[in-house]
Formats: sequence, structure tokens, C-alpha cells
Amino acid sequence: MITKLKLSTLLRRLEHPEQAFTLSRWGDGEWRSVLGAHREGAANCDRHTFYPEMGQELRKVLQAQPGYLLGMQNFAMRLYGKRILQFLEQHQLQRLDWIDADVFHYGAIKGQLDTIIQAVARRKLLVAGPPHLKRLKQTKLPYWKFVEVPPRNNFLSLDDTYRRIVAAAEEQTEPLLISLSAGMPAEILCDRLFDRFGTKHTIIDFGSLWDPLVGVRSRSYMKSK
Repeated sequence: MITKLKLSTLLRRLEHPEQAFTLSRWGDGEWRSVLGAHREGAANCDRHTFYPEMGQELRKVLQAQPGYLLGMQNFAMRLYGKRILQFLEQHQLQRLDWIDADVFHYGAIKGQLDTIIQAVARRKLLVAGPPHLKRLKQTKLPYWKFVEVPPRNNFLSLDDTYRRIVAAAEEQTEPLLISLSAGMPAEILCDRLFDRFGTKHTIIDFGSLWDPLVGVRSRSYMKSK
């Protein structure tokens, strides 16, 4: 069900802006939300609350059988594999374009972060992420436009975030790379943006990948570096 798409394959695709693609990543937090596998008022590791409405929106995204790349996280499968497979079978989602969700993150762990950055930096880049990622402007990954996402519970401002990304993207005639770092709601944003721009702009949920560039060690693998 899950295709082991190579990092080099995705990076080559980034070299061709006219071949836009979208990658939405479904990790343990997204699946906890989809499956309702959390207690009321609980939050994920980044302290984003699991709102019931967010779970409904995430389920709707998958049930619509999206026509873009979907990343399945190995950790999520270890935690909820049986329930995930039941959900996929129930909604006939097994044959969608599932790839390894952590292809970029595994690349970073293996010392290929600079290679990823070089490929991304060749594109006109719109970053949507929390305030600390504004500092990317002073790194090897300068962006063209930054859309700030609240660092906590950004599901509550999802519509506003979407409108601001659309407004920025519509300023450009050339194909953009839209980098999303917006927690669990990023998958809802990916879906909405694909509906709006999918054949024009490349849209990728990069998650926490850029955090080390601005001195934020948000994941355990970053702390060992």
C-alpha cells in the first residue's frame, strides 16, 4: 500500500516547477484526530488541541479520496495500524498514492538536509509557519513570502490562514513552492490549496523540518545533532 518513494525522486520533481505536485503528511497526531483516539481536551506533542471539528475535517479530506501524494507515518502505523487499515478499507482508500510520510525527515537524519535545502531554495518559496520560522529569511532558505501561523491551536484560525496564503499566491504568475508547517491542520490546508492551485503550485507539508535552521530543536532526532 505504501510506496517507498526516494528522496532523490521528490527532489528531482522539485526541479521542474511546471510539474506541480502536493504532499500531505499523516502522522500519529492526524490519525489520533481522524480516529478519535484521544480523550476530550487532549493535545498533541506540540500542544495543539484535538478539536472534534478538526477530526471531522481531516476525515472528510481522506473520504473525498484526494488525488495527490499522501504520506503515511511509520510511527502512526505502529500505534494505530489495525484501526488505520480498517478505516482505509471502510472508505476504499488503500489504493490512493500513499508514500512514506517522513521521507524528508529521514533524509535530514541521514545528513541530507543541505541537499534538501538546496533543491527547495531554487524555487520561489512561500512559507506558512509559526513565528520562529520567520528567521529562515536569514538562513540558507530565504523565502519570497511568509504567512504567519499561530504557534498553538491554529485550527481556530484556519480559514484566515488559508485566505492569506491564497492572497499571497495569487500575486504570482510563476509556479511557487508552498511550504506548510502548520501542525495537524496542515493536511486540511493542503487539501484546500490543492483544490485552488494544485496544477500550478507545488504544496508540501514539511512539518518541523526547518526548525533546526532557526535554532529550534523540536524533535528528538534534532537534539542529537
